[in-house]
Amino acid sequence: MPIPINAALVESLVRRRFGSVDDLVVEWEDWIKSGKLRSGKSKGRSTVYRWIEHGLPKSEYDVFCFAALLDVDPIALLDVDAD
Repeated sequence: MPIPINAALVESLVRRRFGSVDDLVVEWEDWIKSGKLRSGKSKGRSTVYRWIEHGLPKSEYDVFCFAALLDVDPIALLDVDAD
């Protein structure tokens, strides 16, 4: 079961910081290539859109990478009103 997030907040952060999900994906790839993130795979746009719509995976690494890219505390992404 995915971790519920505040989709409106995440979409706003993506637009403000990157302009689009596509640009976020490019930045994610750049962070991996430059060593800002430990080795791993960047996520594609369909994955990011799925996360926004359905929630984050339970992978700590993915949650913390996504929050780092958005420059927010991971707790700020959570939808506290979700059941």
